[in-house]
Amino acid sequence: MNQKQLKISRHPTCEEASLFCEVCYSVYRCWVTYKIVFEEINPLLRREGKFSLLGFINSPIGATLSIFDRTLGNQIVLEITKLHDPARMGEYENVCIDLYVSHVEWSDEELPIIKNLQEELEEHFNWIKPARNKMLAHNDRTVLNSLVSLGGFPDGVDDDYFRTLGEFCTLIRQKFQLDYPPFYRNERFLFNKEGNPRDPYCPVHNAREFRDMIVRNSG
Repeated sequence: MNQKQLKISRHPTCEEASLFCEVCYSVYRCWVTYKIVFEEINPLLRREGKFSLLGFINSPIGATLSIFDRTLGNQIVLEITKLHDPARMGEYENVCIDLYVSHVEWSDEELPIIKNLQEELEEHFNWIKPARNKMLAHNDRTVLNSLVSLGGFPDGVDDDYFRTLGEFCTLIRQKFQLDYPPFYRNERFLFNKEGNPRDPYCPVHNAREFRDMIVRNSG
């Protein structure tokens, strides 16, 4: 039995475990869309010889996309932050990573594995935590006046974060014996930029089509 720091009203149910995995998949979908659309579009524009980055930003499409860029980027940080809330905060309980580490009856063999994944996720999360605390949850006066950029994953760390989150969700699905979504039968979740080539609804494919549509119509 796990040692619990704070009591909760009840152990997670299968329905809640399924919802947690859906929340994680939703955050992954936002992240991979952001990566493909906003981080890959400038090289494609240069290759097509259409716009410089400055020219694209000043175009109607680019100016509008810049709003989506900032909004979606901020939302991703906020959604990741919610995954790292404690299971209990005062009178309130959260569906989060801690809930499924500290309040599920893991075996002696399973517990070190799930805890290691939690530690990896926390280590990666620390890179973006300052941005959440100072700029997203609050408009910190000192930071706003200093124009300092706070928080952000170093290159490749966000890939590692979502790969680990996919492994975490895989263990949750196995523990609660949840059905896998279509096209993911008997597989580990692949929370990566490549997506699942057999899934026609994979967000990677949709994001690429959207990105390419923007490039085609930007000149």
